[in-house]
Amino acid sequence: AEDWFTLAVVGQFKRGKSSLMNAIIGREILPTGVLPLTSAITVLRYGPKERLIVDKENALYPSELPIAELPGYVTEKGNPRNEKKVKTVYLELPVPFLRYGLEFVDTPGVGSAIAANTTTTYNFLPSCDAVLFVTSVDTPMTTVELEFLNTIKEYVHKIFFIVNKIDLVADNERKEILEFVTQTVQSNAGISIDRIFPVSCQTALAAGTSGN
Repeated sequence: AEDWFTLAVVGQFKRGKSSLMNAIIGREILPTGVLPLTSAITVLRYGPKERLIVDKENALYPSELPIAELPGYVTEKGNPRNEKKVKTVYLELPVPFLRYGLEFVDTPGVGSAIAANTTTTYNFLPSCDAVLFVTSVDTPMTTVELEFLNTIKEYVHKIFFIVNKIDLVADNERKEILEFVTQTVQSNAGISIDRIFPVSCQTALAAGTSGN
């Protein structure tokens, strides 16, 4: 009805969700780091000029702020345990990928010590039209991820599977990891995977920003 399609990037914390979005956008704009993001939804959408709009829980109107202030609202360092009561952050960018009504959404990682992050992401699932589910080669498909997948499939019927950090393993190990993910998801979540996308977000971002 609103002519929006909501594509959310979801997964366990520290899987590289924000890095994946940066790589697709071709710009290191979403903060990444060693700590989990705070419990706020970050929505990237098209705009003729760059704008950062912060919607807080008890505010009458959203606030428009400089884009440089984004880490102060969506990182644990800038906004510990979401003490600023941020509900949603909107980042408008003149990016062709977003032009035709796509909301590209970064969600807090599930399974961290910050319980509010997991709750925020679970609550957002009914708003999703499709999701990119991100796992990684270091510990693929944990119990937390499988539990999360079983909840996702109740709300979202289109799930794309991403295996990040593929550059950390040798070529002969890649096939084994992808087969493990496929079989684990099928056995424990009952989801049939037609295709998995193995990626290295860091390498992709470096290539994109250097024009390679």
